[in-house]
Amino acid sequence: MFSRMGSLLSRRSGKYMPESFVFAILLTAVAWLLGIAIAHQGPFQMVRFWYDGFWELLAFGMQMVLILVTGHALASAPLMKRLPCKAAGLLLF
Repeated sequence: MFSRMGSLLSRRSGKYMPESFVFAILLTAVAWLLGIAIAHQGPFQMVRFWYDGFWELLAFGMQMVLILVTGHALASAPLMKRLPCKAAGLLLF
């Protein structure tokens, strides 16, 4: 019952809910317009702010990717898969 209800809700929300990329584009446009209206910056200056910020976030994003990849490689290593079982066996006896 829950499985059918969940798949129905998933299909319905997938049909009417836009993709996350659409939200990203819309929020970028809203931030750009608000920056022009509220911060009194020119349109090209706002694009420049976005461009500069993108490269700063790209460096941070690559650091996070490196952490995820090395963490997955470490967790997938056979030794690391056996270690929790051995540690649990030592604690039980």
